[in-house]
Amino acid sequence: MHGLLTCFSPPPTIRSEQDVYKAVLMYADKFKEDPEKRDGVLNMLLPKVRWVFVPPEFLVDTVESEASIQHLPIVHQLLHET
Repeated sequence: MHGLLTCFSPPPTIRSEQDVYKAVLMYADKFKEDPEKRDGVLNMLLPKVRWVFVPPEFLVDTVESEASIQHLPIVHQLLHET
């Protein structure tokens, strides 16, 4: 995860797993022009979020409503596990 944080200038302040999730999406957005690569990044990094520490409201209001990731099977799997 350290490598991910060095991609930002200045590095984001991470106070919660919600911040980790947002940082993952920001990093993946760097690959918007290459959807296959973006999906690969998301598939690799989203499981690193410690979903057990994410409030249910955030999962429903933010994660489930993020259209850009809903097509990824990993998202459905992660949401179902939490």
